[in-house]
Amino acid sequence: MSDPELTRLAYIGGIPFYDPEGMRFHLPAYLSLAITRFEERDAGNVLEVLMNTLTRSTIQTDERFSLLNQAQRRCISDVLSYLRTTYELESPKLDAAVLSWQR
Repeated sequence: MSDPELTRLAYIGGIPFYDPEGMRFHLPAYLSLAITRFEERDAGNVLEVLMNTLTRSTIQTDERFSLLNQAQRRCISDVLSYLRTTYELESPKLDAAVLSWQR
């Protein structure tokens, strides 16, 4: 059975189109989804975009994250670290992102 909320998030464009204010507002919902529904079939598209966005090598210069404070950046690092450990994700790109968000 398909979850309408996940389907809506997956097909509205979302993360790639948010400006800094939109990112600061919507990112907590995406991070919550990553923690609570990572393995659900309908979460796949949403989480793939989220993970790609948060592990990009240009994250330090990405304007969309310019309004995040240190605590918010640390939260992103913690979520990525949780996902890495819980789901045994192995990726040098993910490891670098976890450290990058701590800065």
